[in-house]
Amino acid sequence: MTEDSGRSKIPSFLLVGKIIRPHGVRGAVIVEPISDCPVRFEKGSQMLVDYRGVLKKSVTVVSSISFKGRILVKFAEIQSRDDAEGLRECDLVIPQSEADSLKEGEYWVHELEGMAVEDENGEKLGEVSDVILGAHQDLLVVSDSEGHQFMVPFVRAFIADVDRESRVIRIRPVEGLMPGKRGKKEGNR
Repeated sequence: MTEDSGRSKIPSFLLVGKIIRPHGVRGAVIVEPISDCPVRFEKGSQMLVDYRGVLKKSVTVVSSISFKGRILVKFAEIQSRDDAEGLRECDLVIPQSEADSLKEGEYWVHELEGMAVEDENGEKLGEVSDVILGAHQDLLVVSDSEGHQFMVPFVRAFIADVDRESRVIRIRPVEGLMPGKRGKKEGNR
């Protein structure tokens, strides 16, 4: 996965962060960054506030600092705690055209969601219902037709192929990875 990998509910916009809550009385907010682009929250950066699929306003970063694993951000347009409170749990999005280009082997989260998941023999195992972004590796949450879910680490050891055109991810099943399915033992590749 890569920079701005989340997806807004608004088509052609990408999720770059989520406003968690206000901080202080001057309108600062704590943001959970979704983007791994190092300049996304630098002074002068602009983004849009998305509240459940409705664009509320454009905001410009005045300052930002790292804060307990998140980012403390002050926007020019937000002057008070009351203003900031109105942004609680809102998403921060950018137009998809402003995102960095993807490199070989990188994918947007919204591309992966909904893709069919098959084993290397073409047996359908389910589809990607969610992507959990992690510090060391990302996880695909796969839901099968019976409502069971399992997670697949999004790393080469488990992912055989991602076919964007046919919207299929082929995985190398490992024993114990999928409920009710038997895969190869970890050492047999």
